[in-house]
Amino acid sequence: MQPNSEKQGYELQPRDVVLQKRVSKLSLMDKESRSLVQEENSVCNYESNLADTSQTSSIDENQQSFKVYKRRWYILSLFAFFAFTQSLHWNTWPPIAQTTNELFGWTISNVALLTNWGPITYTVCALPISWVIETKGLRTTCLITSLCLFLGSGIRSITLKTPYVYWLSNVGQIIIGFSAPFTISASTALSSAWFPMHQRFTATAIANVFLTLGASGSLFVGPLIVSTNASLSNSTSNSSSPAINSSVYEDQLEKERIELRTLLYSELGMSAVIFFLVIVYFPNKPPSPPTMSAGMERLHFREGIKNLMKNYRFWMLAAIYTLCSGVISSWLAVIYINLKHHHISQKSVGIFSIYIGIGSCLGSLVLARLADMFVNYTRIFLLALITISIGLLTWFQLMYENVLHITDVQLTLSITLSMIFLTSIYPILYEMSSEAAFPIAEGVTNGVLNLLANAVSLVFLLILMIPNIGVSWMNWTLLTAVICVLPVICAFRNKFRRIEIDKKYLSPS
Repeated sequence: MQPNSEKQGYELQPRDVVLQKRVSKLSLMDKESRSLVQEENSVCNYESNLADTSQTSSIDENQQSFKVYKRRWYILSLFAFFAFTQSLHWNTWPPIAQTTNELFGWTISNVALLTNWGPITYTVCALPISWVIETKGLRTTCLITSLCLFLGSGIRSITLKTPYVYWLSNVGQIIIGFSAPFTISASTALSSAWFPMHQRFTATAIANVFLTLGASGSLFVGPLIVSTNASLSNSTSNSSSPAINSSVYEDQLEKERIELRTLLYSELGMSAVIFFLVIVYFPNKPPSPPTMSAGMERLHFREGIKNLMKNYRFWMLAAIYTLCSGVISSWLAVIYINLKHHHISQKSVGIFSIYIGIGSCLGSLVLARLADMFVNYTRIFLLALITISIGLLTWFQLMYENVLHITDVQLTLSITLSMIFLTSIYPILYEMSSEAAFPIAEGVTNGVLNLLANAVSLVFLLILMIPNIGVSWMNWTLLTAVICVLPVICAFRNKFRRIEIDKKYLSPS
């Protein structure tokens, strides 16, 4: 019996090695179909393998290397300023469409093309920029994209002479669009690299708030600097004093031309400041990571994309974000077309936009702070906001279909509150997706997330181009999309993989 027992013991040793390798491989492959015990063991083995390859061998030594730097707020502020400026540049032309019509004869289609270069370039560049973030780091990507913002702003500022101004503006908007994937997708990568686990939701929300403020701010900055005079056509049509009217008309056009040049040069100056500050100081990451998960190596880009396609928890969150963000952004973009047959003026639509922009920013910050404080309740927060939004959208739809009496106050409340609640959840979904996809790089996860949302937006707008399709379908699509989100949130299981790893080690406050 002794030889047999020795033989059996000898056979078990290589089997244990194989099992350990399989468990470690399962951690990298993110096999969600395995049991919870296997999943937790794989994460632990993943930590152990990383610890073995590091310079320090003990947990205490690793803990001493964790550090949170005050400069993280400067890095976040610079990134937020970059996001604000890029969003402002993207939406330069629509708020001053009347001025460009008077100066250059641009039509709505011309202005729409200038604006559409944003989502077009994002769709093309989302994955390449995510690859640069993952392989070259935040500094290299920020240098490239801030240079694109600076060059694009400079190209469209060269001349205001027709027809050159239109073609240079298109080229400039295309180059400016190359910077959008970084400002949209890198917020989670930056918060993971620089912030402790109890501040990551808030940091991501701050970055996204300034992205929203840039688009909303363009509605005020452009008209504030560039004036227009709707009575010019009437003055020139007055035959009593054509010479005087012609002189007044030319003076007004010259005034508008100077103001437009001031606007473009101001935005060029903003992009120049950002590019200079990034050159001076914007590192890839801090000298020491703020948490254990921040110091862990992420999967390579190709392997990360491959595993992301198999991660059903990520796809649940992607479905929630895509249905909300993709449909809502398109619905808001054409809200005036949607409401004009109910005699809702452009001024009222502008008021909706102001309320939604401010409310979304405040809501995102409040919700993100609550998520940092009560991370295990994020799913409950999402359920509450989605449920309330469904009720508000149903109220709006009943008014829209004349089932209920429609008033300006009720319309304002139903639209603004529902949009505020729905748009406030975006930063939370970014961070939850990064948690679900870990150890896939945050930039890759966020890039794919927004790529899907942009694809839905394009499909939504393409449907609108079908002749005689009307506009009522847009409201039913929005309501249906939000209703479909509810069961997905109910089925989603909260599990924060990075936070669970970070909680095992002391993280400085």
